Amino acid sequence: MRSKPIAILCSDIHLSHSPPIARSLEPDWYAAMDRVLAQVRRLSDDYNIPVVCAGDIFHRHNPPPSLINFAIKNLPHMYAVPGQHDLPFHSYENIDKSAFRTLMMAGKVTLIDGEVLRHEFNHGSFIMHGFGWNREIVPLAGGNCDDIQLAVCHKYIWVDGKSYPGAPEESKVRGLKKTLKGYNAAVFGDNHIPFFSMAGDCEVLNSGCLIRRTQDDRKYPNGVGLLCSDGTIELYPLNTNGDKWLDVEVEEEVQDVNPELEQFLSDLASMQTNDIDFEELILRYLVDNEVDDEVAKLIRSLVK
Repeated sequence: MRSKPIAILCSDIHLSHSPPIARSLEPDWYAAMDRVLAQVRRLSDDYNIPVVCAGDIFHRHNPPPSLINFAIKNLPHMYAVPGQHDLPFHSYENIDKSAFRTLMMAGKVTLIDGEVLRHEFNHGSFIMHGFGWNREIVPLAGGNCDDIQLAVCHKYIWVDGKSYPGAPEESKVRGLKKTLKGYNAAVFGDNHIPFFSMAGDCEVLNSGCLIRRTQDDRKYPNGVGLLCSDGTIELYPLNTNGDKWLDVEVEEEVQDVNPELEQFLSDLASMQTNDIDFEELILRYLVDNEVDDEVAKLIRSLVK
C-alpha cells in the first residue's frame, strides 16, 4: 500500500427485505447482507477511518421497518449521497419521504449531497464534495492544496468493456476530465461493474455493487476502495465465499414468469379497491386478464 488509508469508498449497497432471484438460496438474507457489512465495519474500526458511500444504500426508497431497523443496527456510520433507488420517484425533492432521510435522522448517515465536508485525520484532512443522483458535478476551483479533494457522485460512468451496450458516449470516463478538474480522487456509483480509471489528474473508482444481487454482479470481484493519504485509491477485496447463488438455468425459468407477475402488481396498484373486497378484486383480475396458470397459482396461494 502506497500510503495510509484515510477513508473507505463504496456504493450501491442495495439493502432489500427479500433476496433477489439470483440469491434466493440464501437461508437468511439479512444475515447474508450482514456478512458483507460486518467486513466493512471491521475495516473501518481497524483503521479508524470513515465510510463514504456513493449512493443507493437501499434498493427501494420505502423499505419495511424491519429493514430500516436492520440498517440502523448494522450499517457503519457513513458519509453518503443518495442514489435514484434511495429517492421517491428518483427525485431529490422527495428525500424527506425516504428511508435515506430516516438514516440521517438516526445519525447513521451524514448527507454530503450539495455539501462540502471536511474530515480530519492524523496527518491532514480530506474534503468531500457530494453530487447525488441527477446533481451536476461541478469542477473545483481553488481550495487548499494540502487537502485531498474527493468527489462523491452517483452517476453512470463507464470505460471500454465495463458498460451496457449503447451506453452514452458523454458518460465515458475520458469525457470527465474537465468535470473532475481540481479533484484528487472520485468515487462513483450506479454502474455495478467495478473499475479504476483516470480523468485527467483525478483517480476514479467506480465502486460496483457492494452486496452482489445478479448473475452479472457475480462475475466481478467484490470489494471496497481505500482512499489513501496521498490521494490515491487502493482496492480492498471482501470475502464472499459464503454467498449462495441460484443456478443460472433455474433463475431463467423463474424470470420467464416474473414479467407477468410484475405487470399484475402494476395494474393492481392502479385499480380502485374502496368498495371491493381485496381478495375478490385479485381473483377477478386473474379471470378477466387470462393470467398464465403458473402466475395465477402463485398469486392465489398468497392471498388465500
